[in-house]
Amino acid sequence: MVRADLHNHLRGDMGTQESRLTFNRVIDFASKRLGPGGIFGLVNMNGKDTIDRRYEQFIKSREAQGYEGLNFGNAICVPNKEILVIKAQEVRTNKGHLLCLGVRENRSLRSGANVSLDDALKEADDNNCVKIVDHPFYLEGMGSFLSQNPEYLEKIDGFEVHNGEAALWIPFMKNTYNANEKAREFFDSEIRDKHNVGAVYSSDGHSLGELGSSWMEILMPDISNSEKLISSLREEIRQIPENYQAKNSVIPAFMHAAKMAINFYKR
Repeated sequence: MVRADLHNHLRGDMGTQESRLTFNRVIDFASKRLGPGGIFGLVNMNGKDTIDRRYEQFIKSREAQGYEGLNFGNAICVPNKEILVIKAQEVRTNKGHLLCLGVRENRSLRSGANVSLDDALKEADDNNCVKIVDHPFYLEGMGSFLSQNPEYLEKIDGFEVHNGEAALWIPFMKNTYNANEKAREFFDSEIRDKHNVGAVYSSDGHSLGELGSSWMEILMPDISNSEKLISSLREEIRQIPENYQAKNSVIPAFMHAAKMAINFYKR
């Protein structure tokens, strides 16, 4: 069994010359936090008018830093540190966010409030992605939609029952209160014994210190090739982990929200 934290953004400029989050620093930290065989998802998230390439920037920086690695096109394995990094994208849809694991390098899925959930699910399937409903009862989550349309639960692989940054309660915004508790309650009552969907624990980290703060234990995926990697990961995601760590990241989430607000008012 290995520890997996499949939802991390870290920083948008990571891997660039200006960033302190260089490849070796992140991999070394992940190795210490997650241990041998550790897995983390590095998640791109497109802006309204921009394409996010933080994963691509990150793995490109390894070449200049002398790291050997097995590049599967949708993930990279660093054998000497026993760390697997999976490319992911957080897709915005008209019903909420969808986390897609295993997106191919230099490929971007359609994302935005005008993208229908049906189209997003189809595109994820066409690109052989693992599909996870992330922070379902938090900002831009689709938990309320799924409670009214449970048939869509047949189309996903995992349901985030804990998101480290969803622990931040924002006054006067009711969809930020007890978001993780609501997700766990919904999973236990509506998913656990009714659908082939697994419980997912992740940090949703936007800083290095959050990487691996929340995790779940899964069997190491088959890394003989990119297709087997994703198919075996999908089977693991659909399980209910026996061992996990669910840590709240209130202060980092507050800092992330503050940065977003500052950037918004600078426009």
